[in-house]
Amino acid sequence: MKKILALVILLPFGIMAQDFSGRWKGYFKNENNQVPYEVLILPGSSDIDGYAMTAIMIDGSENIGLKEITARVRKGQLEIEDAELVFSNFSKPGKRVVLAARLKPNATNNPTILTGRFKTRSLDFRDNSYYEGEIYLKKEADPMAGNLMTKLSEMKLYPVPEQSAIVAATDQQVKKKTEWPKPIVKENAKEVAVVRADEKITNSALPPAAYLSSRKIEVINAYYFKGDSIDINFYDNGTIDGDTITVLLDSRVLLAKRKLDIKPIHEIIRIPKNADSLLLIMYAENLGSLPPNTGLLVMTDGYSRNEIRFAGDLTKSSSIQLIRKK
Repeated sequence: MKKILALVILLPFGIMAQDFSGRWKGYFKNENNQVPYEVLILPGSSDIDGYAMTAIMIDGSENIGLKEITARVRKGQLEIEDAELVFSNFSKPGKRVVLAARLKPNATNNPTILTGRFKTRSLDFRDNSYYEGEIYLKKEADPMAGNLMTKLSEMKLYPVPEQSAIVAATDQQVKKKTEWPKPIVKENAKEVAVVRADEKITNSALPPAAYLSSRKIEVINAYYFKGDSIDINFYDNGTIDGDTITVLLDSRVLLAKRKLDIKPIHEIIRIPKNADSLLLIMYAENLGSLPPNTGLLVMTDGYSRNEIRFAGDLTKSSSIQLIRKK
């Protein structure tokens, strides 16, 4: 995914063309629920047009979901849709759904308030259920404040700069405008990221999956299981070159800093009776001598067997969605 290359000053809504860039905060709701919703629309043209975050308190814990979004302006309306999930700490993984919304300035023609409708769709082709309802967003005065910007900065997805003063000769007052910083740039469709020196090799002083929150998690496959356990076996996929991985089940470390070899690394996943969906994450502790870090995962639950090849590097981790058959 390309990133924005130029510094762009945040502009107000123009007279000739609608500019929706900035940070918006509000909620989406249907007849049963109302969910806090925070959106960042980046200025300029990019494959990533922004980010959206939900943050819900469940049993005293904040459950955060952060996604990239696409954004398009059509006939004066803003159309947004979920893209890739980049972070989630939900205590129980939810269904994989995409939210799409069409928004416009509210009835009073106030350009700082957007209202409209949203609808979800499932990424599981067997699931025809969906949700729809209303959405409300208000443009925040400080685009660099808020929980969303804090999380993006923490994950090194988008730096939050100090505000720079730009003098405007209007009523002899000094006004501050915010310069948008450069996000991480991609060249030749490969991400150029700043990697810490201690990430280049497996460092025994670091905890397993030390930088998990700063890497993307890509769901590459799904495994539908029966029963209460799954046997998993990890192999090096190809030349044995020292690839080392940590395996997590949701947020719990299942295997810590294990070197892939021709002989399998065997583990049994015990599935709680009330768990219908779990995320198995393969985190690369190094890149071996032949990057990227690659492996073969063989899974069986006694009813079916599946072989999945995965790859990871210092910017992303592959994951498998484990889904209980109904």
